[in-house]
Amino acid sequence: MSFLYINPGYASMCKTYNAIQYTDTNINKNFSGACIGVNSSVPVATITNFPSGTKDVYMVGDWKQPYHSNSSRHNYLYLLVGGKSVIIDINTYNIYKSDGTTKITANGNHNIYNHFSFEFHSNTDSSKAILKWTEDGVVIYNDTIDWLQTGADITQISLGNGDENQLFCNLIIADEPIKKNMQIVELPTTESESTMTKSGDVYTATTAGQSVTESISAGSLTNGTICGICMTADNAYYDGDGLTKLKCECLNGDESIQSEIKSLIDKSTTTNKSETSNFWCNIPVGKISSYKVKYTAET
Repeated sequence: MSFLYINPGYASMCKTYNAIQYTDTNINKNFSGACIGVNSSVPVATITNFPSGTKDVYMVGDWKQPYHSNSSRHNYLYLLVGGKSVIIDINTYNIYKSDGTTKITANGNHNIYNHFSFEFHSNTDSSKAILKWTEDGVVIYNDTIDWLQTGADITQISLGNGDENQLFCNLIIADEPIKKNMQIVELPTTESESTMTKSGDVYTATTAGQSVTESISAGSLTNGTICGICMTADNAYYDGDGLTKLKCECLNGDESIQSEIKSLIDKSTTTNKSETSNFWCNIPVGKISSYKVKYTAET
């Protein structure tokens, strides 16, 4: 797998920071009930962008299906495919062209709290795409969309046009099938080394190369395999000192096994935007204690 995105339910981990943070312990039993959503004031919030060449997207997670007395109120997932929007009405499973014309209709029955699985495949040799949506193990929608550009890349996925009852959490998004038994858990970390200045939970760097390294432990996990690591620097920004990038690394001992450089935002833009890196791995739970995550300030 080349692409991975993990989000337990934190709005600050979305690509655009206008997603709204909610709490609902009925849908998210972990992470203090953290959920992300949109409403009429924030009509669209991008979850993540995809790397160039992405033709297949798989997404699993939990969502709260709202009840609307007004049947005109709907909630959507948007996929940007070859410059066109695939608009998926997840209340009624109407599939729309970018001009708003209904393409396919498939109504399904919904529970108020659902675990969903979503697949979208843009065929490389035709103008067709396959869309499949499953809720609590039942296939609600599975059909072909035939109006896309031939071999169009999938570039973005967003939430749209919901209200405060439309919530998502425990999202895993990838470009290959996601195993049914994969789940998101929080692992404890402890600071093992730091050259940044620390005040409370806040780390500040004034010189390129300053870093924070944290060791990972298995916590309450006793068996299984760690197949992906999501490392997040919450409320990460630069404030004019020239350090505009953050290098995120996963280490095995002192050896860097994967890394990514993130461009930080200006502090004046927002006060709560996470910089998140996701890495695929294959680590038995019993060996996770030899792994670390490292954050390094760069210009």
